[in-house]
Amino acid sequence: MQTCPYCGLALVFDADHYYCTFCQMTIASADVQQDGGRKPITADPFVCADYVELSTPELMEKSTTFLIYLLRLVRKERKNQYNYLRLFNKVMDTGSNEYLEAAQESGKTYEWWTRKAWVIENILRDRMATFPVRVTDYYLSGLIDHIQTYNQKPMFLIRKGDRQQNASSVRPR
Repeated sequence: MQTCPYCGLALVFDADHYYCTFCQMTIASADVQQDGGRKPITADPFVCADYVELSTPELMEKSTTFLIYLLRLVRKERKNQYNYLRLFNKVMDTGSNEYLEAAQESGKTYEWWTRKAWVIENILRDRMATFPVRVTDYYLSGLIDHIQTYNQKPMFLIRKGDRQQNASSVRPR
């Protein structure tokens, strides 16, 4: 049975599209699920440094899990740039101006990575009302586990001991 990926209700097929009476919306054929299945979410842990060059509008189109992985990468690079900046500043504090240009460039690079981290954090904040303070292996492992668990969890109601799909929309009393 074709079902809605959001509420699990059986869909109505009308000419060339599917319609969910509970959600009151047309469902794209690619999003139609079977027997109350959820729309699968995939986590792509293969995020490379090239993606940091994406503009803010381009980043806004990426998945939440993608952004979390990218945030981890950006924060790591930001930390590296901060350490370089500290090193140059220590040399500058000794009175040497030999590395002045390198220190200024390092400061600009650190600012760029900081702003990129803020962009990703704020996109995540818009979506989730928060963003991860630390993106650890444990955090990412838990995220992947949750995604896999909920991808497999069907949407169904239990009525009188029977496992049944919703056949029609139900209005609250």
